[in-house]
Amino acid sequence: MMNKWTSETYKRNSGCGTIYITVDVDENNRPIHIFVDNSHGCNATIKTLSDYVSHDLETNKSDLKEIVQILKKNQCDVSIKNENSEGNSCCHIIAKILEEYLPKNTPKSKRVLNSPF
Repeated sequence: MMNKWTSETYKRNSGCGTIYITVDVDENNRPIHIFVDNSHGCNATIKTLSDYVSHDLETNKSDLKEIVQILKKNQCDVSIKNENSEGNSCCHIIAKILEEYLPKNTPKSKRVLNSPF
């Protein structure tokens, strides 16, 4: 049986300009991969971060709620000062999008994520 993935691309304003986030989901609407294009800012860092998050999603190394919590903590002075930014950082914007895929009313995870972030 072949797995069917669907994708949705989001366009958001960050502190440095426009950021595009594509989320691939499986047949259960579970995110399994993300692609991020942020050509106006820290593109290399954001691409590395998206690869890291995608690896965790693909291997079920971390649950989505943990990933969202970690990404939401990140703050960027440029984003905070820019009134058009849709988050406190690009990571925060990514987290807000991924948060939409969380099941409603899920209990908090008790597992500690070993992450350099």
